[in-house]
Amino acid sequence: MSAVMLDVIFVAVGLLIILAAAKKGFIGNVIHSARVLLALVATYFLGGKIALLLRENWIGPAVRNFMIPKVEAVQGAKEEGATRLLEEIPAYLRTPELEADLAAAMTGNAAGTQTIADTIATPVATLISNVLGYVTVFVLALVVLWLAVKLLDGVIERIKILDRLNTILGAVWGVILACLTLFVIGSVFRVFLSHSEIYTESTVIRFFGESALLRVMGIFDVGGMLFSNLLG
Repeated sequence: MSAVMLDVIFVAVGLLIILAAAKKGFIGNVIHSARVLLALVATYFLGGKIALLLRENWIGPAVRNFMIPKVEAVQGAKEEGATRLLEEIPAYLRTPELEADLAAAMTGNAAGTQTIADTIATPVATLISNVLGYVTVFVLALVVLWLAVKLLDGVIERIKILDRLNTILGAVWGVILACLTLFVIGSVFRVFLSHSEIYTESTVIRFFGESALLRVMGIFDVGGMLFSNLLG
C-alpha cells in the first residue's frame, strides 16, 4: 500500500466520523455518551440504598427461611453439621470469617436455629442484594436517560432551527472526534513505522503524528505511551 493511498484512507476515516456525528447530532453524541457516566453516578449514590432495601425486605428473609430447615436437620451434629451446612453454600461465599462464625454458632450452648440461619443468611443475602441493587439502578438509570434523550430528540426535530443547530454542532463534535482519532492513529504510525516509506512519504499521517498539538495533548500520544511501556 502506498503512502498516498494510506493518506486517502486516513482522510476517509475522518470524514466518516464527521458525517456520522452530524447525522446523529450534538444531542445524540454528547448526551448519549454522557448517559453511561450519569448512570454510573446514579448507581454510586443509589445502588447501596436499593441493595439494603432488597436485603431487609425480601432477599434477607427469603435466604433465612431457606436455611432454617437445613439448620434444623443438622443442628445437633455440631462440627459435622457446620461442615454439611457449608456444603450448601457456593464455594465463593465460604470465607474464613463465615466458617468461623458458623462453627461458633453451631457449637455454642445457646445458639438457636434462628441465630445459625442468620449467620449463613447475612453474607449470602448481602452479596445477592448488592449485585441486584447496583445492576438494577444502573439499568433503570440507562433506560430513564434513554427515554429523556429520545424525548429531547423528538422536540428538537420538530423545531427546524434547533434541528439544524443540532446537526451543525454534531458536525463540530465529529471534527473533534475525528482529529483525536487521527492523532491516536498517527502517533502509532510515527513510533512503529517511522522509517517506513508509508510514513515518511505521507502527508496526512505525518501531519497528525508529528503535530505540536499532539505533544501538548500527551494522553492521545498512544504510540509514544505504548513504546515507553514496551521499553519499560
